[in-house]
Amino acid sequence: MWHWTHASRRAFSSVALLLVVGSVRAGDPAVAAPDANMLPPGFTLAVLAVTINREAQREAVVALRDRAGSVWIGPADLARWRLRVPSAVPMVHQGERYFPLAAVSGLTANVNERDQTLVIDAPAALFAVTRIDADPGAGPIAERSATGGFLNYSVLALRNEGRTSSSGAFEAGAFGRWGVVASSATAWTGDGTTRVTRLESSWTYAMPERLATARVGDAISRGGSWGNAIRYGGVQLATDFATQPALVVTPLQAASGQVAVPSTVDVFVNNALVSQQAVRPGPFSISNIPPVTGSGDVSLVIRDELGREQIITRPFYASAALLRPGLVDFSVDSGFERRNFAVASNDYGPWFGSATVRRGFDAATTGEVRVEAQAALANVGAAADVLIGDFGVLSTSLAGGHNRLGNGTRVAAGFERQSFGLSFNVRGTWASPSFRLLGDFESSLTVDRELLASAGYGFARFGTLSLAYVERSFREQHAVTIASLGYSFGLERWGYVGASMARVHADGGSTQVNVLWTLPFGESTSVSAGADRVRGPAGTAHDERSLSLQRDLPAGEGFGWRVRGTDQDTRQAELAYQNRYGTVSVAAEQVQGRSAERVTVSGGIGAIGDNVFLSRAVDDSFGIVRLPGYPDVRVYAENQEIGRTDASGVLIVPRLLPYQRNSLRIEQGDLPFDAEFDMLAQDAVPFARSGVVIDFAVRPARGALLRIVQEDGEPVPAGARVQLDGQERSFFVALDGETYVAGLSAKNRAAVAWRDRACTLEFDGPAGNDPQPRLGTVVCRRLH
Repeated sequence: MWHWTHASRRAFSSVALLLVVGSVRAGDPAVAAPDANMLPPGFTLAVLAVTINREAQREAVVALRDRAGSVWIGPADLARWRLRVPSAVPMVHQGERYFPLAAVSGLTANVNERDQTLVIDAPAALFAVTRIDADPGAGPIAERSATGGFLNYSVLALRNEGRTSSSGAFEAGAFGRWGVVASSATAWTGDGTTRVTRLESSWTYAMPERLATARVGDAISRGGSWGNAIRYGGVQLATDFATQPALVVTPLQAASGQVAVPSTVDVFVNNALVSQQAVRPGPFSISNIPPVTGSGDVSLVIRDELGREQIITRPFYASAALLRPGLVDFSVDSGFERRNFAVASNDYGPWFGSATVRRGFDAATTGEVRVEAQAALANVGAAADVLIGDFGVLSTSLAGGHNRLGNGTRVAAGFERQSFGLSFNVRGTWASPSFRLLGDFESSLTVDRELLASAGYGFARFGTLSLAYVERSFREQHAVTIASLGYSFGLERWGYVGASMARVHADGGSTQVNVLWTLPFGESTSVSAGADRVRGPAGTAHDERSLSLQRDLPAGEGFGWRVRGTDQDTRQAELAYQNRYGTVSVAAEQVQGRSAERVTVSGGIGAIGDNVFLSRAVDDSFGIVRLPGYPDVRVYAENQEIGRTDASGVLIVPRLLPYQRNSLRIEQGDLPFDAEFDMLAQDAVPFARSGVVIDFAVRPARGALLRIVQEDGEPVPAGARVQLDGQERSFFVALDGETYVAGLSAKNRAAVAWRDRACTLEFDGPAGNDPQPRLGTVVCRRLH
């Protein structure tokens, strides 16, 4: 079927013009057509169906044909076919240019005279490039939360050698459209004394649309590539990529190819399908392909309409150290340095300020600038991460500054490669004697020189070998050197084995060897056997062999337990139970004749609006599903049943993923017959540590069957529409005037319409609890 497009209209007008000109000439030979409408000498006008590389085009084309039968086409049609305009002198007709297809090198064009079809065969290189963006883009923007709050608690009672003590960790918070306010503390009591220590208190306001979060109160600063991350009380404004989890922040990959006929392209990253695209004949380019970290391959599997297949593969290297071109990651921190965290509640030191900005300049280069200042201290520095081919990432940084000790400099360089086979990382740092960072004056572990190196090699089914070496030289402590060697391998249904050896040299030296075999039974139960040997300074030694059996707590309700014993007179046992309201665990331990018992209770209390509930610790986002008046209805999250609504039709949905779509669904089969609903599934997109309300708007249908007749007793004809006053929806009438109408009230008025007739009726709504009442016959009064 031809579509009435610009080309179709042009074809119609051209044919009509020919007919008009022909009729004028037939009627009066002395009358000539206007020159503007005359065809060039030797040319004829044709309307042709088109097939290009065996693909039939949806629109016909208006073309010119010369004496030799060659076809001339307008540039608009060539652009629609994605063919390049030939570099030939065009022919002008009715103000439009036409170019000869014969002038296109490599292209063949023939006209099937019988069905007036233009058949074109063109190599892929003659087509314009098809550009495809495979970037999934940013995810959904979270909706501001309902107002609510939470209280988390973990209380522990300990009895050790006849002495009893108790401790607890608590966190209280409130959330709403204005963000999240939270404060945490620990408490300890024993020997007749009680101590309470505040941990962190802050207000957090997330801005997903800006990829940023503002925080006022206790925070941890960003150290960037060369600074220290320190605890402080103050103000922080920083990029927060977690507010858009679907956004790929590392450089994306690209691949290209060409096809001669319509084809399908499957895009694989390390043999995992990430995209499927349909491409038209010609070159194509697929950009913004999400990568995985480390070395890998992007493969294009191209299948044409005949089932022929070709594969294009190109290697890549991706690193979390690199940012996409143009993407900015920043953090501005200002406040008072915190000291003795978890020991003192309000021990704040001097003021400081810092700012760090990272930016991706291109797919291979990410740069960073950082400044930091404190009383009698100021540092500035820069860093860069550079992709070296498809091999790995080179990282460098240079910082300098001034403090009360004088001027100083710090230099660091490193290289990283991750792959399925060999992976390694090496990094070295050197600082001049007078260089200090924020936080160094409060620590005796200021690093003077540092060398970090690690490597790993995977032998596929034969396991993985890893090595690591650390050498740190401190200004106020002895230097530390650590070397380790590890090997792990799987035994299929017999579990896996891991062995490691570490040598530590500081003020003296020690060597530790460890072997551990773990055998799983099902998904959550396992047994482990291990052996440890430690040789310390001055000939000290410790050997221990252990055996443990454990069952992990389930994701939902249920029990978990663990028993462990060693040949060094150590016995441990623990039993835990978890339900929707929290977790309780009981543990007993005996070490070299000394015994201890412990009981731990943890959970949370949450609130959204007027709904208060008990739950496990509210560490994540959560939601509340409401179906007022509909108890015992199953609710699913991501197609997994999470519970049933309570007597009031409410269910708490814990552990929702923040800033992501969480699909929630109710079971239609659990709703009564007369229930009416707008939807059975909704997406919840909560903010971090906040709650959302999901209303499914289930309601009684309040419907009834009735028979509608006209004033003469004849039933209203089938197909007539019935519409209640005040409602937008309508109901159809079936045979013999029978119809079902929902949304009724005590008194109802409705209009009935069919063909060119209309009438109105009034009737009382159903009484009682009959799920499908019959109201009998109702007379519809004709409108005059």
